[in-house]
Amino acid sequence: MKKIRILLLSLVSLAIFSHAQAKEAPDQDAMRYQFDEAMAELGGGDEATQKAVALKLKKLAVAGHGRSQYWLAQLYFEGIGVGQNVEQGKLWIQRAAESGYPIAMLAYAEILIGEVEGDEEPDYQTLKSLLEGTLSDAAAAGLSPEEFGIYRRTKARANYLLGLLYQNGWGVEEDLVRAMQLMEKGSRTGSKDASMALAIAYAKGEGVERDVEKAKTFFDLFDLQSADEANRSIEGTLGMQEDRGDRENMIEASELIGESITQMVYAMQTQFATEVLDEESEDFDAEFAATLLGFAAEGGYLEAKLRLGLLHYRGLGVEKDLAKAADYFASAAKEDWVLAQYNWAAMLRAGEAQSEGKRYSAESLFEKAADSGLYAAQVALDDKLSPVSPLSPEEASSLCIEQADAGDARAIYSLALRKTSGWLVDVEPDFSKVISLYEKSAEDGYKRAQFVIGAMKLSGEGVAFDPLGGIAYIKDAAYQGLPEATYTLAECKLKGLGVSQDPFDAYELFKKAARLGFTNAYNRVAAFHYYGITVPKNEYKAAELYLYAADEGDAEAAQNLGNCYLRGIGVKMSTREGIRWISKSAELGNLVSCYHLANIYRENLLVDQDLVEVAYWFERAAELGDKMAMRETALNYFLGRGHPRNRGKAAQWLEMYLVHPAPITTAALYFPGEYETNAVLEKFRPDDYSAMLMSADLMAEKEWSGTNRKEARKLYESMASKGAQGAKLRLARMYRDDDSSSKDAKRAISYFKSLYDGNHDESYEGMRHFAAEAAYELSVCYADGYGVKASESQRVHWLEESARLDKVEAQFELGSLLAAQTESSATRSAGTNWLLKAAEHGDHRSQLAIARLNLESPVANVAKGVVVDWLKALVDDGSGEARVLLRKYGVRYKEIERRQPSPQKEEKPVDPWAPIGAA
Repeated sequence: MKKIRILLLSLVSLAIFSHAQAKEAPDQDAMRYQFDEAMAELGGGDEATQKAVALKLKKLAVAGHGRSQYWLAQLYFEGIGVGQNVEQGKLWIQRAAESGYPIAMLAYAEILIGEVEGDEEPDYQTLKSLLEGTLSDAAAAGLSPEEFGIYRRTKARANYLLGLLYQNGWGVEEDLVRAMQLMEKGSRTGSKDASMALAIAYAKGEGVERDVEKAKTFFDLFDLQSADEANRSIEGTLGMQEDRGDRENMIEASELIGESITQMVYAMQTQFATEVLDEESEDFDAEFAATLLGFAAEGGYLEAKLRLGLLHYRGLGVEKDLAKAADYFASAAKEDWVLAQYNWAAMLRAGEAQSEGKRYSAESLFEKAADSGLYAAQVALDDKLSPVSPLSPEEASSLCIEQADAGDARAIYSLALRKTSGWLVDVEPDFSKVISLYEKSAEDGYKRAQFVIGAMKLSGEGVAFDPLGGIAYIKDAAYQGLPEATYTLAECKLKGLGVSQDPFDAYELFKKAARLGFTNAYNRVAAFHYYGITVPKNEYKAAELYLYAADEGDAEAAQNLGNCYLRGIGVKMSTREGIRWISKSAELGNLVSCYHLANIYRENLLVDQDLVEVAYWFERAAELGDKMAMRETALNYFLGRGHPRNRGKAAQWLEMYLVHPAPITTAALYFPGEYETNAVLEKFRPDDYSAMLMSADLMAEKEWSGTNRKEARKLYESMASKGAQGAKLRLARMYRDDDSSSKDAKRAISYFKSLYDGNHDESYEGMRHFAAEAAYELSVCYADGYGVKASESQRVHWLEESARLDKVEAQFELGSLLAAQTESSATRSAGTNWLLKAAEHGDHRSQLAIARLNLESPVANVAKGVVVDWLKALVDDGSGEARVLLRKYGVRYKEIERRQPSPQKEEKPVDPWAPIGAA
C-alpha cells in the first residue's frame, strides 16, 4: 500500500495555526457563517437542497475551511447531495486533517489504521503526529461551542489510541507509565476502550500494580460507557424516527445490548479470576480472585457463583464458610449449571449442607448432572459409599480425560459429550469420531451410551437405520434401570418398532419407567386408563395420574389434564381450570397447547374472543420454532391484531418464516380478508404468495426504517403480472400516491376498473373486497382528477358502489356528504342510513355522527339505548366528545371527579393589646 506521510504538513499547519487565524479572522468568520447556513439547509432533506448544500460546502472546502472539508467527506461517504465515493471522502478527510481540524485528524488516523493489510504495519510516526495534533491546545482553539461535545469524544479516543502506541512500543519507546496516563485521560473523557484497557491492566497487574478495586471501577465504567454509547446512538436514531414500532424496537435493542455488555464484563472478571487461581502460576492470588468473582456473582453470573462457592468451601482467598459455599452452589444448580449440581449434591451427601426436599436431594442432583454427562456424578451414583467433594471445572475435566484414557466407559461417554459441546475440551468437528466414542462406551456396557446409540439406530440419525440393533442397545440400557431407556422400550413395544407389538408389555414397562422417575411415563400410564387399553377404563384414575405428572412439570400431562377439565372427564368440568393447565403446558414448551389456546381464544365458544391472547400464544408457538406460527405472528404485528402495530417485528418474524426449512402448507397462501384463485396461487409455488405480499406491503409503507418503495413496486409489478388481484390493487394505489407518470396513472385507473368489474357481483366476500376497495379508489381519483377528468358526480357514483359493497370508509364518507345536504330530506335520510350502516360496522366516527343527528331529530331504526351503548364504549376508549354527548342524552358515565375547594377558616383579627397567650 502506498503510504501517505503528512508529518511535515501537520507540523506546519499547527505552527502557523494561530498566525493564520489572526490574519484571516474576517474570512474565517464569514466561512463559519456560510457553513452554519449550509448545514441548517441540509436538515431540510430534499434532493435538490442536498445538492445545493454540497456545492456550498465544496466552495468552502476548496477555500481551505477544515470543518467544511470534513463534512463534505461525510457527504461523499453517504452519497448525500453527491455521488457516493469513499475514496473522495477519504481525500477530503486528509485535507481537513492537514487544515488542522482536530476531529478530522482523528478520523484520518482511523482511516490509516483501517487500511493496513496483512502483516503490514501502519505508519506509526504519522499516526502519532495526527493523534498529538488532535490533542493539542492549538487545534482545539478554533472550534465552535457546538463542536465541544464531539471534540470531547474525539480527545477520549485519541488518548486511548496514543496510549496504545506507548503501551506496545509502536513507533515510540515503550512507556507503560505514559500509556496508563493517556488511558486514564481517555477513560475520564468517555473512551470505553480505554476503560476496558485499564480494567484489564489493573486486573492483571500489567503496567500498574494489581488493584482489584480499581479493576472493578474501570469494569463498571466500561459497562456504563458502553451502555451510554449505545443509548446515544439509539437516541440519535430515535430523533429521526416517527414510527412508534421503530422506537420501541430500538429501545428494546438498546436494553439487550446493555445486558450483553454487562454479561461480557462478568465473563471477563471471571476469566481473570480463573487465571490467578492457578496455584502453579507466579500470579496466583486467591484473595484477588475471590474479590473479582464476588463482583460477577453479585451480578448473577453462574460460573462466578460456582467458582466462588468452591473458594468458600476450601477457604481459598476467603474464610472457609460451608453455608456460603452451599448457597452459591445451590443458586447456580437451580439454574441448571451442571457442576454446581454435582458440588451441591456432594455437600448434601457429606452432611455439609441443608436439604431442600426430594427435588433437590443429593441423589436427584447427581442424577441430573450424570444425565448431562458429568463423569464424576455417574461415579458418585455408582459408588454411594465413597466420599465425594466439590470440584472445579478444570478438575472435573481432567478427571474425565484421565479416566477415559484409562478405558472407563463412563468417562468415554462423558468425553464424547464434551467433544460435542466444547465443554473445557476442543470441539470435535468430525462427528463420526464422537460416535466412535459413544459406541466404545456402549460396547463396554455403559447404559447411557447404550441408550444414545440405540436411539440413533432407531432414528437413523448419525448412523445407519437399524431398528433391531437399536432395540438391542435400548434393552441393555433398560435392563440396567435407565428410566429413559425403559420408557423408549415401552414406546417401541406399543408401536411395534423393532419388536413385536405388545400393549400389555408396554403398559408394564411404562409403569416401571414411572417408578424409576421418568415423569412422562405417568402420562402414558394415564392414557391406558383413560382409553381402557389392557386395563379397565377408569377416567378418574387417568385424571389422577395426569395431575401427578403435570405437578412434576410434564407438559404433555398438563395438556391432557386441561382437556379433562374442559370436558369434565374424570374431574368436575371447569373451563377455568382447563385453560389454566393448558396454559401451564404451553409455558412448559408444548407447541400443541399453544395452538390449542390460540384457537380457544379465537373461536368465541368456551370463552369470549380475545385477540390479545390469540396473538400471545401464536408468538409463543413461533418462539418454539413453528413455521406457521411465525407467519401468523408476522401478520398480527403487521395488522395490529392483538399486538400494538410494529412493522419491525412483523418484518423480523416474516424473515424467520421465509428462511424456515419446513414446507409451506396451502392453508397459508391467503392474505387476511382477500381471496385469490388457486390458479393464481399456483403460479407462486413453491413460494408463499401471502408472505410475498406482506413483504412488499412492509417495504411500501412510508416513514419507517424498512421503507423501500422502489423494491416494493418491483415486487408488486411482478406479482401483478401473474394475475394477483391484491398486488394490482396495491400497485395502482402506489402509482397514485407517488404521483407517477400519466402512463402509470392510466394503468392505475385500468387496474381499479378491472378489479371492480371482475369482482363486484361475486358472492364471496374476499373477492367483493377488491371491488369495494377499487370503487373507493376510483372515487378518490375522480375527486382529485388523477388519471381521469375530475367529476363530483363520478366521485359520488363510485362512493355509492364502494359503500354498497360494505366498505366502511365509503359508507362514512358518503353518509357525511349526503347528510350535510339539508335542502333535500330524502338525500339527508339516505346519508343518515349510510352513517348508520357504518356505525353498525363499528365505525366510531359514524357512531358519533348518528349520536349528534339523533339529538336533532330521532334517527329511524336505531334505539336511544343503542346510541348510549356506543357512546359509553367510546368513552371507555378515551373519547371526550362521547362523554359530552352522553350528558346531552341525560347520562352521566365515568365523569371526572372534581375536588371541591375546602372552606377556609375565617381568620380573626389580631388584637395587639391582648395578653400574651390569649386565643
